[in-house]
Amino acid sequence: MIKKTRNNISYIVLHYQTVEDTLKCIDSIKVNNDNAFIVIVDNASPNGSGKQLSQIFLNDSKVKVILNETNVGFSIGNNIGCKYAIKHFNPNFLCVLNNDVFIRDTGFESKVLNSYNKSEFDIMGMVVISMSTDKNQSPIKIPANVEEIKAQIEKIEKYLQNNNSPIKYFFTRLSYKIFKKGAMSATMPLGAILIFSKKYFGKYQNVFPEYTSFYYEETLLYYRKIKDNLIVYFDNDISVDHKDGSATKASAKEGERIKIGLKRGLDALYKVLKVFEEDLPI
Repeated sequence: MIKKTRNNISYIVLHYQTVEDTLKCIDSIKVNNDNAFIVIVDNASPNGSGKQLSQIFLNDSKVKVILNETNVGFSIGNNIGCKYAIKHFNPNFLCVLNNDVFIRDTGFESKVLNSYNKSEFDIMGMVVISMSTDKNQSPIKIPANVEEIKAQIEKIEKYLQNNNSPIKYFFTRLSYKIFKKGAMSATMPLGAILIFSKKYFGKYQNVFPEYTSFYYEETLLYYRKIKDNLIVYFDNDISVDHKDGSATKASAKEGERIKIGLKRGLDALYKVLKVFEEDLPI
């Protein structure tokens, strides 16, 4: 059993562009634990907001801001922050959360600890409430085998072709909605916020597999779960708010944003397919 200590949880926040969201995210962490160790990883925000965050937290010994020279994507960016936290803070848990996720209650850390003492999880998820729809987004369905991955690839390729239509915006929105409703047999906690125990991150060189830059991180974590018999636990008594892709929305209009998401998803799926087909080390 793990008892509550100052170093129980380190928080990794991947930042891109939207400094107001990152500051709100950090505030929500500090309300829960003013002594929390936090690593902010700026993914080379072109608006200079990473440097702004460095100045804001210059004299805060519990917040480290890392400035990446290029946008290395979700998995690598978070891994950079996780490695720093593990080396310098020696946590029992890593809480990896998007900068547009806000912790709801002051009992967050105690609940995480209770969840671990009940389940001894490797990875834990929780209820994630969309601030735009007020609906829970987690867990999510994921493609869990070669056939389902190929089916998703076929859908996205088909729907992207519709962008040649004069009403391409309509088709882009339609394709996105249909794509998200695809038949998939497995579920995983949404990657917007995940808790990793020391039992988990002590096993791997990287917290996240680095085959993809954006999207389908949950499918690769599921692949690890199956291969290594990991315990993935979901706690319905813990909830957070999620603003839904604020960094992407800040950099593109909605129609273009959806197309970017589909193209990135397609690229990721081909890489995930290679992992599944060739049984790559992960």
